[in-house]
Amino acid sequence: MASTTDATGGLFELSEDHKARLEELVVGSGVAAKAVELRHFLHAHPELGFAEHVTGAKLVEVLTEAGVPAEAITDMAQTCKVVDIVGTGPAAADGPRCVALRTDLDGLPMEEAASAEELPYRSTHDGVMHACGHDGHMASLMAAALVLLDESNGLRARIPSNYTVRLLLQAAEERPGGALPMVEFGCMEGVDEVYGFHNWPSGPVGTMQVIEGPTMGHVSELDCRIFGSGGHGSQPHAAVDAIHVACKIVDGLHSIVSRNVKYSDTAVISVCSIHAGTAYNVLPPHCDIKATIRDLDPEVFALLTKRIHEVVHNTAAAYGARAELEIRSLYPAVVNHAEQTQIVRSLGQSLLGADAVSSDGLPMLAAEDFSYFLEARPGCFFFLGGAPDNGDPVMCHNDGYDFNDGIIPIAAKMYLALIRASLRLPSLLD
Repeated sequence: MASTTDATGGLFELSEDHKARLEELVVGSGVAAKAVELRHFLHAHPELGFAEHVTGAKLVEVLTEAGVPAEAITDMAQTCKVVDIVGTGPAAADGPRCVALRTDLDGLPMEEAASAEELPYRSTHDGVMHACGHDGHMASLMAAALVLLDESNGLRARIPSNYTVRLLLQAAEERPGGALPMVEFGCMEGVDEVYGFHNWPSGPVGTMQVIEGPTMGHVSELDCRIFGSGGHGSQPHAAVDAIHVACKIVDGLHSIVSRNVKYSDTAVISVCSIHAGTAYNVLPPHCDIKATIRDLDPEVFALLTKRIHEVVHNTAAAYGARAELEIRSLYPAVVNHAEQTQIVRSLGQSLLGADAVSSDGLPMLAAEDFSYFLEARPGCFFFLGGAPDNGDPVMCHNDGYDFNDGIIPIAAKMYLALIRASLRLPSLLD
């Protein structure tokens, strides 16, 4: 990539004046404080995937009150939405141009551990909570949008009328996945670049993690049923013990990565459920195994699939049993594009400091359906640190997790810097 200053007029760097301007736009204006209030409302009203009706209505309310016309909001893929914020400046000769920014909307089917006394904005929905920070992701994107929509700061007038900032309000990231149906609906049509972020609970606030190439894993689910023949617990010799066979298969599955996958590749097979029988003295006729398979490379996945079939069926046959096996590929790997990753890294170093940006902990094998947006257009998915000021970090998908509000102004500033860079508008923050 060419010099960020010479080739682009410093688009991928932020001067001290730019950083001061961002601080005033996001924090001094009161937008960050409003976004924190919004985050607390969203945290108190979590909804599961494709049921984010209150969530979506609240975001639409915030945007329409700020000046987004109804015709700029498109409902798609059940509870997903696309919102286009179009510039109001003179049209550019090199237009149109569009940058997409994504947030996820859904919560998780978990009961929040904190009481109302401990957390005034705890979930009001029994058995559902924002345990992955999607409430904070939404609030961060809304903060950036509110800055753009504030006519008093003049930002939107600096954006040509044929340039667009597209907000992707994506449902059901936690499954079954809203990104793919959004792409199929056409949400990426006309988009030049796409960006998104996730909170990183173990990293200090004010740090960023980003890496080029594979960033998060491709995940698949495995369902296996072992068929033996049932019998009395006192006479295993007269039966084919499906539980015993399943245990041998599990042991074989867990040896595949260590024995068959090259040491420089990354993969994991985790058996997370074994279920058979209900009685103390009856050998059940079948046993069910559930597992996840995670990798970063299609060739590795092909190898894993081949070896899993061999281990399952050959082991079952060796003990006189029979196996049925299904492997379902879910989200593909998140693969960041080189140029857009360099943009994020450069802006992050300018905003947070050179030592605050790293690739520590990446790639990881957790899955994320932002991958579908990156398959459709160039872009980058990055992480922002959100460890608490005091105490040990509580990781995502824990019933004691809460998003760190200190991320919101940082994320909003990053989004505004990315808008400036992606739309090639060097004077946007002047």
